[in-house]
Amino acid sequence: MQEKIEYAFDLVRFEKQVPKRFFKNLENTDGIYEICVITTFKSIRIAEKFKNEYMKEKYGGK
Repeated sequence: MQEKIEYAFDLVRFEKQVPKRFFKNLENTDGIYEICVITTFKSIRIAEKFKNEYMKEKYGGK
């Protein structure tokens, strides 16, 4: 499970575009995103707040 969590965080850190399956903006929030990790038996969701400057640079402010 740890490897899957690290994989999801690496996608967010290093890829220009991350699939919505792994990473999405939570509605009605100010910069809070959900990172999703799916295993055979569990679905783990991690909420993370990113600075707006970071998101504008990496994801065009979406």
